[in-house]
Amino acid sequence: MTSSTGREIVTGKIEEGNYFRLLLNRYGLVESITCLSTEPIPVSNYLCLYGRHELLLNRLCARFDQGLVPDLYSYFKERWCLAIYHDRFVDFEEEVRQIMESAKIQGEDNLLSIPEVIQKMVEGELVVSEDPNQYLEKVFAKSDGLTPLKRGVLNYLKYNRYHLTMYAQPQFI
Repeated sequence: MTSSTGREIVTGKIEEGNYFRLLLNRYGLVESITCLSTEPIPVSNYLCLYGRHELLLNRLCARFDQGLVPDLYSYFKERWCLAIYHDRFVDFEEEVRQIMESAKIQGEDNLLSIPEVIQKMVEGELVVSEDPNQYLEKVFAKSDGLTPLKRGVLNYLKYNRYHLTMYAQPQFI
């Protein structure tokens, strides 16, 4: 179910003891999680999903719409989401946020951070002719933040390589 206020993604049935419901707000962020199961559930892992964007959840909406997610319990047991459950992921997100805020691009008359560019787009001060996401990707690629972001990701994977073995490491690329 999709509406102007958000989207509901449901798998399973209450009667069968495998009901899983995610409510995404209109911005695609997980706003509510409802699990009814006859089996034990990894509560601490599911709490890590709260407030996350569906794109971070391996493009959940697109995969669900394509019929690739018949069961949310199985989906959130897959190896790709172990990084999100990792106890150091919050620190990594904070590092990424700081990189995004400090990355500067040339504006019309001064240097702007990525959040400032987004704010100008939202307020209508900056009008772009292309898809806003594509525009932001191009702008960020030209900023001074791409190299620190790549370095941050590789450092996170290297530091946590024993727990996140499913991700490619720089020495194997």
